[in-house]
Amino acid sequence: MEITIDMVIKFVVQMYVRSERADSRLERIEDLLLERSMPKKIDSDLLNVQEASQILNLSVSTIYSKVCRKELPSFKRGKKLFFSRIELTAFVKEGRRLTNAEIGQNAVMKAATAMNGGAK
Repeated sequence: MEITIDMVIKFVVQMYVRSERADSRLERIEDLLLERSMPKKIDSDLLNVQEASQILNLSVSTIYSKVCRKELPSFKRGKKLFFSRIELTAFVKEGRRLTNAEIGQNAVMKAATAMNGGAK
């Protein structure tokens, strides 16, 4: 039997496809082992990406982008990304705008402080 270039190419392609399948199977096994080693719900305060996405009303891709830019506090365990419900709540509250009443109160307080010669 004579070996042709076409036979070699087919063989190489088959080996590549098998190695790709093996890689994806190994990744899946790794993910399953990580899931088994961690409790299902570590803490009611910890959220996964989908839960954080729902709480912040942002897409999952936006969540990943904000984590990459270090705009959102997060934890990483293996390939899993977690968020603290408390820290996400604080993140949302940091962007809170003052009401007109609060702005007025702040202005009155600053004016009163200025009239009394500044902070004592």
